[in-house]
Amino acid sequence: QREGTLKVTLCQKETSTFTGATKTYTINATLNETSLSVSPTSCTLDVDATQDVTITTNNSDVTIGVTSSNPAVAEWDATNKCIVAKSVGTATITFKQEGNTKWTGATKEVAVTVQRIANNLAVAASSYTLTVNDTWSGVLTEHNSNAEIVVTNSNPNAAIYDATSNTITAKAAGQTTIKFSQAETPKYKSAEKRPLTDAEKAAI
Repeated sequence: QREGTLKVTLCQKETSTFTGATKTYTINATLNETSLSVSPTSCTLDVDATQDVTITTNNSDVTIGVTSSNPAVAEWDATNKCIVAKSVGTATITFKQEGNTKWTGATKEVAVTVQRIANNLAVAASSYTLTVNDTWSGVLTEHNSNAEIVVTNSNPNAAIYDATSNTITAKAAGQTTIKFSQAETPKYKSAEKRPLTDAEKAAI
């Protein structure tokens, strides 16, 4: 029933016909070895992403316990059997089967690194040529809605950006670079785009 050594001695008493005899047997009892494995053993995730984990064990008698060294960064979703990334940082997810009178214990770990999500800030084109008073519509095509867009203009006399209508309008002949940027947030990486705008006079 448990690990250890047992000695069994068998004896036969002497009779009028036979001499007595004694035999001793040593029995060594060992625990079944738990073979626990997880895959993958490390992963890098964006914030809010998940990672499925395959768990295999030959020990169906003992429940597998799962803990996180840093639940604020990554935690275990037991229902979906996956790691959930919560915030930027590192964490270790530990899978453990306790030992008992029949099985040895076993522990496996998954090292998790959580990083910010890439910012999807994007513009329709890297450069654009306008005739004075013409307008470029739909300049910004994608952006992170959780962070402010900061706009700087190297030459507002040539062209200006209107955030409400998402347009650039040529004001006078010249060239300008209008930079769109978003600062890093707890969830997203920083990003910037610099479309170049040429404003030309209209042909006569």
